[in-house]
Amino acid sequence: MEQIDKVHNEEFLWPEEQKLMHHFMMEQNEGFAWDDSERGAFKEEYFPPITIPIIEHMPWAGVYEPLNSSYRSRWFCIVKKDGKSLRLVHSLEPLNAVTIKHLGVPPATDELAEHFAGRSCGATLDLYVGYDERTLDEGSRDMTTFQTPFGALQLVTLPMGWTNSVPIFHDDVTYILQVEVPHVTIPYVDDVPVHGPKTRYETADGGYETISENNGI
Repeated sequence: MEQIDKVHNEEFLWPEEQKLMHHFMMEQNEGFAWDDSERGAFKEEYFPPITIPIIEHMPWAGVYEPLNSSYRSRWFCIVKKDGKSLRLVHSLEPLNAVTIKHLGVPPATDELAEHFAGRSCGATLDLYVGYDERTLDEGSRDMTTFQTPFGALQLVTLPMGWTNSVPIFHDDVTYILQVEVPHVTIPYVDDVPVHGPKTRYETADGGYETISENNGI
């Protein structure tokens, strides 16, 4: 809870409201992940492994035969938001060129912003990890093989850099939260903004409305 209080240290929440937030977070503790050891995955009974659909092209059209050497894709690293951690990105242009495109797109940012305008406050939930929550079908994993100092590796989850990863993951998150859309949230890939109230419940005397059970909330 110290980490939560650290980012809410501007006295926006009253002490009793902070206690209430702590209480609900403790009740839903399994829904939070603070490091990789607490990371989960989507249940395959609801989200089956993804098969990469490809169009007919030369290597798969009977013109060539596969050799004993394995396919390798390029990869590179980018710095994460914390300024020190690295994120591995796979350069999958050859695979993207023959992939059957997923036509889904996330909502337009301008339209999304309009839904949350005029609110007294709001919140944003950031799903931990993201693409690693959805597994990749075993028949498609060879196409993500890449070389490392430790030998050849292949991905077992959605690759960052594959053309269909963003719309597939956005659809997954929207499906999970469908009963909350659009009155509570409108997901944007792995970011889940939450509607706040339209008023701060201010009273005519300059105070604020509180609940009868606790005048600190």
